[in-house]
Amino acid sequence: MQERILQCARQEIETRGIRFTMADLARRTGISTKTLYASFPSKEALIERIIAESIEELKAEEDRILYDPNLGLQEKMRELLALVPGGFSRTDLRVWYELKRYYPAQWQMIEEVYQEEWEHVRVLLEQGIEAGVFR
Repeated sequence: MQERILQCARQEIETRGIRFTMADLARRTGISTKTLYASFPSKEALIERIIAESIEELKAEEDRILYDPNLGLQEKMRELLALVPGGFSRTDLRVWYELKRYYPAQWQMIEEVYQEEWEHVRVLLEQGIEAGVFR
């Protein structure tokens, strides 16, 4: 049930942005709002779960890139810079602004991950400069 709710919530985010209501989501999933709230106590908890799952996917992909011995530094850098959390990959910038404005605690989760990702970029740059790949 939770996976179905999460899938429908992602669809709501893609089509309406973050401003969908739990009633909208209940209609999309074909369940009552009571059942929806039994699975997720709040919209914030639902969004946090979507973000957490997206972060897990992002970190797994990041690890794949960083530790792939078949990728050179340039390929690693290119792929690392192109990563976007999966749950939000097909959304427009409006969703990011709404998330930052209306859900600051959940936004902070994303901010922390991006800070970590930039640290990986910095390390790759340093390695590339040492190896003479980057100037």
